Amino acid sequence: MSIPKLDSKNNLFDILQNAQAEYQNLEIKSSLDALSFSVFFDWAERYWVLLLITLSLILLIRFIIVKSVAHLESHTQNETRVKTWYLLRWHFLKALQSYIAPLIACMTFLPYQMVMQTKILTSNLTLVFFMGVLMLWILIDTLLRRHGILKTVIPLPKLKHRTLQLTIKILLCMVFTYIVSEEIFKLPENLNFLVQSATVIIGSFVTVICILQVTSLANFNRQARRLSILASAVLLTCIIAELSGYTSYARWVYFGTLGTLCCVSLWSLLIQFIRDITQALQTPDHHWHGELKALLHIDAEDTLKNIPWLSFVIQTLMTGLMILGVLSVWGLSIQTISWAQNTFVEGFSIGKSTIVPLKIIIGIITFIIILNVGRSISGRISSGSLLRHKLDSSAIETITKMTTYIGFMVAAVVGLTMAGFNFQNLAIIAGALSVGIGFGLQNIVNNFVSGIILLFERPVRTGDWVSVGNQEGFVKNIRVRSTEVQTWDRTDVVIPNSEFISQQVTNYTLRDPHGRLILPLCVRYGTDTQMVKSLLLEIAEAHHRVIKTGRNGIPKPEVYFMSFDEGRVHLQLWVFIRNIRDKWQATSDLNFEIDRRFRENGIEIPIPQHGLHIRSSIPIPFEKDMPMPPQPNHEEKDEDENEDKPS
Repeated sequence: MSIPKLDSKNNLFDILQNAQAEYQNLEIKSSLDALSFSVFFDWAERYWVLLLITLSLILLIRFIIVKSVAHLESHTQNETRVKTWYLLRWHFLKALQSYIAPLIACMTFLPYQMVMQTKILTSNLTLVFFMGVLMLWILIDTLLRRHGILKTVIPLPKLKHRTLQLTIKILLCMVFTYIVSEEIFKLPENLNFLVQSATVIIGSFVTVICILQVTSLANFNRQARRLSILASAVLLTCIIAELSGYTSYARWVYFGTLGTLCCVSLWSLLIQFIRDITQALQTPDHHWHGELKALLHIDAEDTLKNIPWLSFVIQTLMTGLMILGVLSVWGLSIQTISWAQNTFVEGFSIGKSTIVPLKIIIGIITFIIILNVGRSISGRISSGSLLRHKLDSSAIETITKMTTYIGFMVAAVVGLTMAGFNFQNLAIIAGALSVGIGFGLQNIVNNFVSGIILLFERPVRTGDWVSVGNQEGFVKNIRVRSTEVQTWDRTDVVIPNSEFISQQVTNYTLRDPHGRLILPLCVRYGTDTQMVKSLLLEIAEAHHRVIKTGRNGIPKPEVYFMSFDEGRVHLQLWVFIRNIRDKWQATSDLNFEIDRRFRENGIEIPIPQHGLHIRSSIPIPFEKDMPMPPQPNHEEKDEDENEDKPS
């Protein structure tokens, strides 16, 4: 109220009258403000009851919609004449209620937030936070439910979907508990001491319940269960400490444990998800693995060798972020963070050497990138997409391997340079290697040089049929130090490369895959050999693996008369087949056909005869007590002979 000034123009009566009028106006205004303020809070309290009723009705309506849509859907599916748009309508209604009901709840909460803003514990607990948590919960439920969006985008199995859904919801509960607790503890302690104590106790109970729910999952290992039990014990200790009066200790342990659980849970969830996706892309052992590859337009037989490197880098970065999060939760000071940052960027000294972790990480990443680029180029060369001229498979393989080795060397040199390696010390390393080569590494270097010679000279190639020493088989892979040979019984034999250079090697398919078969056989003496020859030539020319006409210096099938024997005539059938790898199959087919044709034409294959001579002059020993063999009765024999004679 303003006090008027006294002057000559205003008398005392006018001054008192004006002051009384202003006082009456002020009193009326104050009474109206008080009345409106009381009506305001009374309406707000009533609105709280109205809000609860509205939310209850929304939940009830949502339940009715779900049950009704399920009933209508089952009724429509049981009818004989079903139209597609009926089913689409039921599914649309079922999906619509999942979004409309929570949005109505948020809209009904909006006026309450505006009216009751003065009664909220802190101004940071705004509508945006509550709506964000609610929409996150709806998003998780929508994406991860049985017929959710994520089921279509990432075809995980049903068990993994349920596990992922439960884990994310529990993680969201713990994060929500941590954020709400932190906001409550920002209030003055003298005004909200009881609220803060209740927050520690209730938050600890909620976190323990979340931990017990997580440990009930089927894919939870034993070590993680032990850590969860330990965290539960620590939280229960916080409750006891809070009730005992050790509030500072209880709150410090409560926030540290809860924040650690949030960081570790999020880290383990992301790591497990990345591992599952990596395993699905590499080894399609399950049905959903093939669905994921088909969704990403990846060949089912492609193993994606570069995926583990990418997974390793992502997991390493996530582990580092998780460690920083845990340290910050436990109250890591700014000085400690700056010291760790300086150590990470500028490095630390060990003796006369300075190790910089940042440069080492950059060097590793550079090495991985260049190595993957080299492998990608090698893969494109192997597929023939980078070659303008057509080359044989052995030349392409040689170029591919040399590109891989050169890429590895370049990646190693560039990676070591980025990591801060000093190449001036290579002279010392070379001297040490020369001494090692002279003593113990001679064989390794010999095999390495022999491998390079094999790659350039190509006396043997992948797929060749070779014979080295007492080993015979097909060359499966040529490496820098050794060569892998697969024998006929599919046994893999690893042979050092030096043996291919220093020993005699027989390569049956060096120039071409053709090979010769020699089939020896014999017939009985006196058989028409010309007929036998014509039959053998007909059999050879009728086989699809045999080269019929002589070309490129390869002779036609021939039959040779080799020798006579005791009642036998020895012949040999010489044929060349298109691929020597079919040697045994072609030999078996020809022998079966020869046996059949010989039987049809009455040609016998003689069997070797063996004579057995027994010397009768060797006495047979008898013991004294051994009974004598029965002697024939000559009288009975004579009587029998007389009876047989005609009278």
